[in-house]
Amino acid sequence: GSLDPSRRSPGNPDGGFPVMLPHPMQAALIFVAGLTLPVTAAVQGAQTSRLVSVAVAEVSTLTRDIELVGSLEPLRQATIRSRVDGYVTEVAYDIGDVVEAGAVLARIDVPEFATQAAVLQALEQESSAAIVQAQAMVKNARAMVAEREAQAGAMTAATDLAAAEAASQATSVRVVGKALERVRVLHAKGAATDEALDELEGRFMLADAGRAAAQVAVKLARANANAAVSRVDSAKATVESAQADVLGAEAHLAISQKKSAAHAVREAFATVESPFERSVVTARYLDPGALVEAAETMLLTVADVSALRLMLAVPENELPHVRMGSAVEVRLDALPGSALEARVTRLGGALDARSRTLPVEVRLENSDGRLLPGMYARLSLHLTPEAPGVAIPGGAVLTTPEGDAFVFVVNGDRVVRTAVTLGLDDGSEVQVTQGLEAGAQVVLGRPTGMRDGDRVTVANPSSTGSDAGAPDKTQGAQR
Repeated sequence: GSLDPSRRSPGNPDGGFPVMLPHPMQAALIFVAGLTLPVTAAVQGAQTSRLVSVAVAEVSTLTRDIELVGSLEPLRQATIRSRVDGYVTEVAYDIGDVVEAGAVLARIDVPEFATQAAVLQALEQESSAAIVQAQAMVKNARAMVAEREAQAGAMTAATDLAAAEAASQATSVRVVGKALERVRVLHAKGAATDEALDELEGRFMLADAGRAAAQVAVKLARANANAAVSRVDSAKATVESAQADVLGAEAHLAISQKKSAAHAVREAFATVESPFERSVVTARYLDPGALVEAAETMLLTVADVSALRLMLAVPENELPHVRMGSAVEVRLDALPGSALEARVTRLGGALDARSRTLPVEVRLENSDGRLLPGMYARLSLHLTPEAPGVAIPGGAVLTTPEGDAFVFVVNGDRVVRTAVTLGLDDGSEVQVTQGLEAGAQVVLGRPTGMRDGDRVTVANPSSTGSDAGAPDKTQGAQR
């Protein structure tokens, strides 16, 4: 019924509208309605198709340039220092001069070199004379050996003769002794005269004396022969000693010659030559008359500028797209309007731990000599994908909080969330190396709230990766 303002509720003595409690049936209807509203919304959402723009993944070779700066450096450079102590007598070149291979850059006077050379030459001569003397001693000793060997041979022959004579005398003693025994038997029987006995006894005594003399002669001859053999051995020892003296003198000569050779090398250090085939003097540090110290004093700096190089610091995240032979465009402030084409010639083997960059070398030929070390260079390094893949607009890629990339691929009237591996990104398109095939339709615009399996309607079914429209800015950005 209507509400009468004149009617007051017992609980509302100040007047106004009374508190109206709903009827139990009305409360039930309100409760059912509250449950019905979200269910109806869910059903309507499940039946609603979302309108999306798509792009088609296409096989494409993406490229991108990164801008770097650097300074030209010589291909080779060396600061020439003195290798001896002395005084500079000549500096043949000055800054800017072109130096050919083997050219004399400077000369240094070392006063003590002349004295040292004379001493070493005298030592060589002394060693050579000692060799000649020792060789003469060897020759004389060998002649003595031959002479004493001949003497020993003669003594041996004399010993043999004395031995033969002693044997003959011994035979005579035996023969005369037997005859003497027979005569003595006959003389005892009266069959032999006294004269015959006396004669044989005399002969026996003579034979025995001859035998004794022969034995003494044998002993003497043998002693002489042994002495001769000893003299031969002594002569041979003299030969060996003389030969050892020759070897010693030759060793001394070799040492002297090596010292002379080392001195000659040190003398050569006093003449400073260019280390490169062709170079330019970039710095000169002293003039003639200056005192220099070995390994300390700088003379000149020379640089090989037949080719120059640029050392670049490439960020770690760009390394997969940089390789040997990558194209580089070089622009020099000193040569405005010129653009030099070059290639990456070296890749560093390790990253700089502080900057997380890799040293990369680019070499520039300089046959005309117009490039100079130290010139400031601006470079465009052309990046190319490391592996083949497909390209899609960058607006189709979303990322998880963990940084994993994914896209929504249209399959029929629904979308499939697909994880992808990204490659080169040129700022407009991005390369997909894994997870996506050519011809796949990917949703553009990074739609907020889209989930795997959502129903969609493609707004531009004829779109391709090259003519796809801009991302749908009515959708929330998420990446």
